[in-house]
Amino acid sequence: MSLDSGLYIHIPFCRRKCDYCAFSSEECLTVPDSYLNALESEMEEKGGGDVDTVYVGGGTPSLLSCEQIFHLMEMAGRFFPGIRREVTMEVNPEDITDDKLSCLREAGVNRLSVGVQSFSEAKRGFLGRRTVPDLDKRLLKARRAFENLSVDLIFGIPGEDVDDEWDSLRRINPDHISWYNLKVEPGTPLDKRVRNGTAQEAGDDEQAETYEALVQKLDRLGYHRYEISNFARPGYESFHNLKYWHFTPYIGLGAAAAGFTGEAMTQNPSDVARYMTGEGRALNLLDHRERRSIEIMMGLRLEEGVSLTPEEEELLRKRPGDMSSFFRLDRGRLSVAPEHVFISNALILDVLERLGL
Repeated sequence: MSLDSGLYIHIPFCRRKCDYCAFSSEECLTVPDSYLNALESEMEEKGGGDVDTVYVGGGTPSLLSCEQIFHLMEMAGRFFPGIRREVTMEVNPEDITDDKLSCLREAGVNRLSVGVQSFSEAKRGFLGRRTVPDLDKRLLKARRAFENLSVDLIFGIPGEDVDDEWDSLRRINPDHISWYNLKVEPGTPLDKRVRNGTAQEAGDDEQAETYEALVQKLDRLGYHRYEISNFARPGYESFHNLKYWHFTPYIGLGAAAAGFTGEAMTQNPSDVARYMTGEGRALNLLDHRERRSIEIMMGLRLEEGVSLTPEEEELLRKRPGDMSSFFRLDRGRLSVAPEHVFISNALILDVLERLGL
């Protein structure tokens, strides 16, 4: 692996799963040491190359004790050396304490990503998030402790007013914001509530209007949209996540974690017990067509877009259709027009079809 590789470590445990969540995680009050032992075995197997970003996600990585955080970071440094440009850990607001912030910094974490989802207790209740009465106070603690602070938010709740979020955002002043639209995933408690009529799902038009409003407000506050759902002040883009969107190599460790070697995708089993026995790991070699398809699909999520080969550019020009209405094609670089970013997924599929991918 080159210095440009990233390391992702998945901690698949939560105190309680939120009603909207379809991610791979198990309910647990603490992270078992046996899981860290399994991570160490996988690190020993896959280690040896330098990485410049580390991202610890979940689940709820902040369930890790301070001792476990130090152990995890020590293992990462031992098996994956290199100069760290960015070390991110996801935390839940209720885990933000002076002691936890101190041990994260001492362990080498230099970027905090806080799963807020909403500053409105009514919205948090709709999403099945835990009540945090001193939410802003905890976020301000994190703001003072970390130079690089990111928050996750969700929009797309029927009848919501995104103005509910702005006072807290201005006060906390994060460097990076990931703001995702709510998707009702099959089989989740929220999906059951929608199907039995006790909750409603916002329509596409309502979500699109909300998205456009928040993009404009974030721009006025100095946050540049560099990816569909990600906004940053200059220089505070997530360097680790950019590896995914630029489709450069990254290593995935832990249950449900995926990776990319440059030639193949790796995938660990989502079942924690299977992962810990070393079973069920998959390696999928990609041919040129598959790699290019993923590269274009990921690149078009970025505002900068993706570079096309002369042959690809010629193909699109031969089959323009309504391309000019939805895309920008400038000197071989294709990007989704800003006013159509919210429907990027459908547009990206259209491009792949036009290119025969």
